[in-house]
Amino acid sequence: MLPAPDKIEEIEKKYGMTIRRILRGDVPTFMEVPLATKREHLKGADVVVAGIPWEGYVYESTGGDALLPPMASTEHVQMRGADRAPEAIRKASMYYSIREAGGTFPELDWNLRLADQLRIVDYGDVDIVVGDAEESFKRAEEKVSHIMEAGAVPVVFGGDHGITYPVLKAVAQHTKGKVGIIDFDSHIDLSDAIKYDADWQFMGAFQLKNVSPKNMVQIGIRDLVNLPEWFKNAKKLGVTSFTITDVEENGISAIVEKAMKIATKGTEAIYVTLDVDVIDPAFCPAQKYPEPAGLTAREIIRALRIIGTGRIAGFDMCCLSPLYDTTIATGSQLAARCAAVVIGTIALKKMRG
Repeated sequence: MLPAPDKIEEIEKKYGMTIRRILRGDVPTFMEVPLATKREHLKGADVVVAGIPWEGYVYESTGGDALLPPMASTEHVQMRGADRAPEAIRKASMYYSIREAGGTFPELDWNLRLADQLRIVDYGDVDIVVGDAEESFKRAEEKVSHIMEAGAVPVVFGGDHGITYPVLKAVAQHTKGKVGIIDFDSHIDLSDAIKYDADWQFMGAFQLKNVSPKNMVQIGIRDLVNLPEWFKNAKKLGVTSFTITDVEENGISAIVEKAMKIATKGTEAIYVTLDVDVIDPAFCPAQKYPEPAGLTAREIIRALRIIGTGRIAGFDMCCLSPLYDTTIATGSQLAARCAAVVIGTIALKKMRG
């Protein structure tokens, strides 16, 4: 739990840490929770936030840092900026600073206050080696392993969707039973062409002994650039995919309930990955792969609240690009809000025993 002002010295002595809420420069910690600068600072934490500012392969752009999309290939348009997402999400999370009201959550429970239920810390960002996915992902896996070894739930901000692989790998390796996956995404992302690419992450995860494609569910699939090979692999592996039409016709609550049954069948825990392009860009314009007619802000938040009734072993959010956000950071704020909701559901489960 977060310390009251008069308890700061006591907490600092107990955990051997200084209570800081600035990550670097003008970048605060997420929701202004205490900063963990050492592995030892994770002791006693319930939830640990971390960033993986990784941007994988992108097409050349003649625009430099101009707010213009890179050139299109014959397959799709790929935009930049995911490496800036962890910083943007943290800045937007100031809207929900835990120092304001302790993280009250009336929509989850009138009596819920994050500071009363959880000890939350921010473990900073993985030191990325630009252009070296293998080394960068090795470092990411190690950082998330520290979190798992501390007995906390990792809440991770990418980066592109490739970051799901090292995070999920660390989570699975520290979970005794099987791990189910719920993936919010516009794209099926089941390619075995390029290792560590942002459409390979699940194929890599299925190589882990306690991660089965039959316990993976995708929600929100749409977009005309989903490759035929992805459909074939999904069918062959037994991955369940719900399209945006399924959501429209059945409602988000019913779809998520179905997803929960599949992801929890014979598993010990759930891993949740949220690619922000599943959300309609009207609500989240800060996307690498914007596609109209996605989930609304209310639908994605409701979905996360339902999933929170199960045991979430890890959560990541990816493909947010602040380069394309509004001047008031509309997309980054929604991303911060989604992470706060996940943390809120963990707090609610603990409060209710």
